[in-house]
Amino acid sequence: MRFENLAKHYIPALQSYGITIPQDGEGRFMLFEEDGTIVPEVRKQIIPLGEEGLIPQKLMQDAVLQYLDYQQQEDDILATYALAELHERQLDAHLALWQTMVDAAKAGRAFTDVELACYEKDISRARKDLKAARSNARADIAERAQALHDRETIRRYGLLFDREMIQDIDTLVGNALSARPTLLVGDKGIAKTQMAKFVMRLYGTEPLIVSVKGDMMSDELVGKMVHDAPRNTFVFEEGALPRAMRAGVPLLLDEINFGDQAVIARLQDILLKGPGESVFLQEEGIDLVVQPGFTVFATANEASARYRHREVLDPAIRDRFEVIERTYPDLDRDPLRRPSPSLMRLALCEAVDADGVFSRHLDRDLLNALVHLATLTEHLYAVPAKDAAISLEKDQAGSIVREDTAPLLTDCITPRALNRAVQDSAGGNLPGRHLDLYLIDKLLRTLDQAGSNHNASLARQAALLVGIDLSPVG
Repeated sequence: MRFENLAKHYIPALQSYGITIPQDGEGRFMLFEEDGTIVPEVRKQIIPLGEEGLIPQKLMQDAVLQYLDYQQQEDDILATYALAELHERQLDAHLALWQTMVDAAKAGRAFTDVELACYEKDISRARKDLKAARSNARADIAERAQALHDRETIRRYGLLFDREMIQDIDTLVGNALSARPTLLVGDKGIAKTQMAKFVMRLYGTEPLIVSVKGDMMSDELVGKMVHDAPRNTFVFEEGALPRAMRAGVPLLLDEINFGDQAVIARLQDILLKGPGESVFLQEEGIDLVVQPGFTVFATANEASARYRHREVLDPAIRDRFEVIERTYPDLDRDPLRRPSPSLMRLALCEAVDADGVFSRHLDRDLLNALVHLATLTEHLYAVPAKDAAISLEKDQAGSIVREDTAPLLTDCITPRALNRAVQDSAGGNLPGRHLDLYLIDKLLRTLDQAGSNHNASLARQAALLVGIDLSPVG
């Protein structure tokens, strides 16, 4: 048994109080005996401390209780590991496909139908193996294995690989293969930038990113003249765009509609260039040949009252991109019936530890209610009222059609905010961040950034619909 969470949590804590933890011949720390008791070397150090050793004693007692609890769950933990490995195998099959497509883009060669068929066969086989194993597993083991897998992938890649994410990465990598510029558009907190960075890292280099801002000058994008002191002359220092073209890697323009559109207009001709074609850099006075693998990724929030200082992209620029619209998950489902499955996965991956064991600091019913509340707020934030089919009149769920084309809420609990709230609460060791009514009330109050009572009132009514009564909190 690994019991990774125990080792990571208790050993450093005991060491911080001056307790020396013995190690075996391979350098692994030894804290527990086979029967679950603390090893004598550690116990002998703590007992004589008296009152000064109260915290290490409590840590030791808590570690024993958790260790014994984990021993009782040993079969379940091992079953969770085994099923999580099948999840990983399925993701590895997708990763192999994406990596080969990126390698083909870098080499400037075609990615053939034969290659695609072989990789898709591997993906299908891995999917069938996982489906069969899940159908034979207990429901709680299947859930824990999914959560453990998601936990690892979010820590490794910063992404939850649900169905929509995999489909969008398929499109993004396919566009990179054909050197087609791609614009990722959508609301905040849905991993647009992280998804682009994930694909860019498949190229084996750190992503080249330009964070577009209102005062961005063309020298950040294209380049500028700088003084070369040793030679006492001025030389041209290339910006991110020519460096990406020379290296044959993508360039990410983050929040492309947040800056000076006159600077972005410099891209009009470049966005139509393919590998082997030349681009004239007037600042340097040279023709630069575009290398295979170069393309442009961009992200944007749509220009609207809720995203200030965003410009509407010139249609001539936007037309040069293939647009991927990223939305909050499961907006096509009825938000009143049950929480978003993808949001539930996002919450559960932070609710389990490195052994797939659910945090004892989280109440499962309250966690379910919070995920359902996040689902409702995202729906009311992203979906126009006339399409929302939700009535919050007198705290009663029902259907209603309005003529408004604006969403009801001006902010929401985003996937990113939900993930952070559960992550902070699961450890049980951060002041004021236990998953309770106070934390949920605090989360909802952050939606009322404009000082209006509308958001607060609507959010509290939504909370009532999922069984969260915040009236005692005030």
